[in-house]
Amino acid sequence: MIQYIMCIYFFIMNITNIYSSDILIIGAGQSGIVTTHYLSQNRDNNIWLIEKNDRLGGTWNIDNHYPNLVANNARDTFTLPDLQALPNTGDFPTINETYSYLTQYVKKYKLREYIYYNTVVSKVSHRRTHEAPFGYKYLIEFENNPYSLPIIYDFVVFATGYTHIPNIPFIHGSNEFNGQIIHTSMITKRLKNGVNEKNIVILGGGKSSFDAAIWAIKNRAKTVNIVLRHMHWGIPKYIGGKTPYEGEWNQNVIYSRISQMFLPTCLSCNNAIKDIPISTWFLHNTTIGKMIRNYFWERISKQIIEQYSIPKWLIPPRTLYEDGLYLSVLHPELYSLIKTNKIHIHLCKKISKVDKYNVYINDISNCSIPNGVPYSNSSLQADIIITGTGFKSSINDILDSDIHRNLFNSYGQVQLFRSTYNPNLPGIGFVGFKHNSNTMLSAALAARWISEYVRGQSGRISINGVLQNMDEVWRQIEDGNRFEREFSSIHDSYKKENSHGRGGLYTGNSIYPYADAILRDLGINYYRSNNWIKEFSDPQINTLYSGMDKIMEYSSINHVEL
Repeated sequence: MIQYIMCIYFFIMNITNIYSSDILIIGAGQSGIVTTHYLSQNRDNNIWLIEKNDRLGGTWNIDNHYPNLVANNARDTFTLPDLQALPNTGDFPTINETYSYLTQYVKKYKLREYIYYNTVVSKVSHRRTHEAPFGYKYLIEFENNPYSLPIIYDFVVFATGYTHIPNIPFIHGSNEFNGQIIHTSMITKRLKNGVNEKNIVILGGGKSSFDAAIWAIKNRAKTVNIVLRHMHWGIPKYIGGKTPYEGEWNQNVIYSRISQMFLPTCLSCNNAIKDIPISTWFLHNTTIGKMIRNYFWERISKQIIEQYSIPKWLIPPRTLYEDGLYLSVLHPELYSLIKTNKIHIHLCKKISKVDKYNVYINDISNCSIPNGVPYSNSSLQADIIITGTGFKSSINDILDSDIHRNLFNSYGQVQLFRSTYNPNLPGIGFVGFKHNSNTMLSAALAARWISEYVRGQSGRISINGVLQNMDEVWRQIEDGNRFEREFSSIHDSYKKENSHGRGGLYTGNSIYPYADAILRDLGINYYRSNNWIKEFSDPQINTLYSGMDKIMEYSSINHVEL
């Protein structure tokens, strides 16, 4: 039936020669709303922004996470370029503040008219046609279509993030468990009555697991146990009484180009010496440079250990540099709660099974407590099990075979240029699939790139411009994915092909290489000073926002007045 509808549609298009830019954006989180804003500046676009929930926000949807969720970024560095006004109630924005900020953004730019809630995509397929601006029309099937949305589009933007479905691992015996098994993202909805006098067992060693543990303690849980494979590094919120981002000296350390040279860098992704300073190449490609780089990270590690007073048994087994995938800003009370035995850490492989009231830990010989003595008892009482085991992708399930084959490589990694574009899928854009240390700014940069690409020859991103050399585009895509695999070799998911592991992750934490590339594509000078020392030593985050402001000035002239 659907095929017949497609044929009739294309027949009508051919005989009438009518074209309308119909664009579907999937996901109303920060990536989706900023993409909608930029694309809506071209009044020729007909835009539908769909969201599976009944609220916008994505990660920052106040109904779909835990109440004490706080951003990793300091307030001044966690804003969209064209609305820099987060509520000023603390150094790090909370989930409520960020949600309020995103709703303010939607209101300011009158985006509500584009949003359709409680709408879920079940299938995306495409058909080649010469009548479409990008050579394809995209057929969308919905699980539900309460607004009778169109089913055929010229362009589709995935703003869902690569991983957005809660990952709850199977635990043997879970059907017999007398309590609840939930994901950290379900805490607000599923634990409205609190956890007073409840025994809580948390699975996982990421930021969400530790945040859930602290939330449980604050809500008078009887016991809180965390079962994890090993500890990961975290950055203190405050160093010497200040946030890492506060004050001139700290900003110079964190957000200068010279300091970010020490971060993991995909040299070949950016034509190495051509686009990356020779000093960065030196630090990551030479024996002496690596020694300097490693010493830099060792000093930071020692500072973190001293500030948190981390006992030896809780020091992460990998170096801070190697553990960069998991790096996050940790709650300042975490280690004090561990040391006072309010939060119990179990360094084991995994939970082996559960019964009605207990969680059983496997391989207890590898578990340790603060004094290093192995456990004699492998069971933990549990009323509630909370899994902080991340998210998984649903995009695999909704793409037709042809789209899927072109989007993913054999390792399950998405193949994207500038984190937005696949040359074999010219009518599909991606925003928020690969992130770095500043998710808001990187989402805005990707969204602006997409908006200019959609404008085609009249915009600054075109096949005859940035995308002229497809061989170079594919080289950068392949080099970027190779870097992710090599740097992430600690993960089993990357050790064999067809594993479909953490393919959406952008492991380069520095915002600068990505921002520089986007601004360069858009014709914006990404070097902001004629003084070389000043350029590399001063904090540059504000000038990156200034670069985006220049893009907005361009938009106000060439689109509509903002």
